[in-house]
Amino acid sequence: MERPKNRFLEELAKGLDNHQDKENILAEYETHIDEILIESFDCQDEDEVFERIVARLGSPEEIAAMWKEEFSVTPSNMKWLFILLNILFFGGGSLLTLAIIYFIGNG
Repeated sequence: MERPKNRFLEELAKGLDNHQDKENILAEYETHIDEILIESFDCQDEDEVFERIVARLGSPEEIAAMWKEEFSVTPSNMKWLFILLNILFFGGGSLLTLAIIYFIGNG
């Protein structure tokens, strides 16, 4: 029953493309697939075994998309988002302060 396992891992590897943790991700999913194969000892149809793997873990395409999305949220991106939000809050607070001073001075 290595064919369903290899098929799943090959499709996942293709979807992960050049992800920096590709090897670790594949090793982790290989462990999960081995557990599913042990539980599927009663099944002799390779397509059914592959469907069991997909039902438990999700499709290789979905998994790859999830890991790519996670990769897009990097510490560098978060740093720039934090800086941008601080600038916006500072600017908004400054405008609010100036508006209050203007209305109190003219009121």
